Amino acid sequence: MENRVIEGKWWIAGTEDEESGNLVCDEKGWNLKLNGTFQQQPDEDLKHALSQQRPRFISPSTENTVLGITKDGKPITLEYFPAKSSNLFLVGRGYNSEAYLIHRFFENAHFPDPKAITFKRVLVKFPFLYEWFGQSMVDVERDRNEDGSAKEVRFVCKPGTKTPIGIVGDMSLALRAYATMPFFPAKNISITQEAELVIESTGASEISLKDIRATIVTFRDFLTVATGLHISVKSIVGITDSNKENFPDGKTYNPEVLIHDRFFENDGIQADVKPNSMNFTFGELAGNADTILKNWFQASQKFKDVFNVYFSTLAVPNLNLRNKFASVIAAIEGLMRIGDPSLRTERSLFKIINALQDLIKPYGILFTTNEIELIVNTRNKFAHIELTDPTRQPLDDHQLYDATAKLCAMLEIAVLCDLGFDAQTLSNIARRKIAEAKR
Repeated sequence: MENRVIEGKWWIAGTEDEESGNLVCDEKGWNLKLNGTFQQQPDEDLKHALSQQRPRFISPSTENTVLGITKDGKPITLEYFPAKSSNLFLVGRGYNSEAYLIHRFFENAHFPDPKAITFKRVLVKFPFLYEWFGQSMVDVERDRNEDGSAKEVRFVCKPGTKTPIGIVGDMSLALRAYATMPFFPAKNISITQEAELVIESTGASEISLKDIRATIVTFRDFLTVATGLHISVKSIVGITDSNKENFPDGKTYNPEVLIHDRFFENDGIQADVKPNSMNFTFGELAGNADTILKNWFQASQKFKDVFNVYFSTLAVPNLNLRNKFASVIAAIEGLMRIGDPSLRTERSLFKIINALQDLIKPYGILFTTNEIELIVNTRNKFAHIELTDPTRQPLDDHQLYDATAKLCAMLEIAVLCDLGFDAQTLSNIARRKIAEAKR
């Protein structure tokens, strides 16, 4: 999210005491800095703080959200960290002030209860989703004269339509591509095509924010494996019946709610990408997207801790290579122990990696026996095991980089094996990933 300072009046939901202040969004995080305090502190706390040589912090406690109105009348909801050190009441010699470390915030809506935030529909944009989806909304139509010369060329932007991709629990998932272009004369006309993930409730009840976040993370992880690229979240917009406004004629509508979540914020990493450089595209799901996505979501629950370790590692592009290697090894150990009952009590990393290689052997071999031994030695060295044995040589830095890429490919292929791809498509994907890892 770009650096912003949002000026407004703020109050704790359910109270009437409001204070002016700024919501500051920058590289350090999101902080609400008040020009006063929401609540008076007990005299004993104030006396104790003022008796110290330097001003001290006192933390007010509440489980409600902080609501606000900006200078231009926009409603804002803030969720802050409930930890004691997060709500700072600064007692000084001048005037008292509070600062709140914000967890997430919502523009265009007020939500008094943080545990009751729900949406009936959410629109999520990811980088590279349009390229992966591959559905163009722009047609070029040409008319010619009788002699064959060009008469007219028209660019036709079709309205975006939803392509269902699956149902997960009480949520339907779809992809929607759309095109935008200026509607006025211009020297340079730019046509932009994008795609978004559409999450909708399939029943009468809306979807909890917790379930929406889990769904976004799971789909993001799938897109990461599909594209072979680092995937963040560009934006999230939600629609809820609890957020209504009235037209002058008495009709109501639901304003879009902009959802800002620290866990999803776009890190600005962008690049041009070609669909043929991806591991697989939407078209390669071959009409089986519903089954494949459903199996992916089931796998994300079965291997929840494995996915958390692995994809949180991939989400940090500049992570120290040794840390990435250790995390991928931990994810592989978890994957194989959970997936293969015979390995659940196995403590030998050599046997676990060898079993994983046997699993993907129909598509190619990535490591020799000696290379697996070097991987084991390296993990043991990083974990401070057998440091005194000079005969157990670890990987050097160049080998460590290559080995980590190959281990990632092995793990991802193993997960893809049980998703429901047809045999030929799975073989193409696996061989593509192996070839990429060996480059």
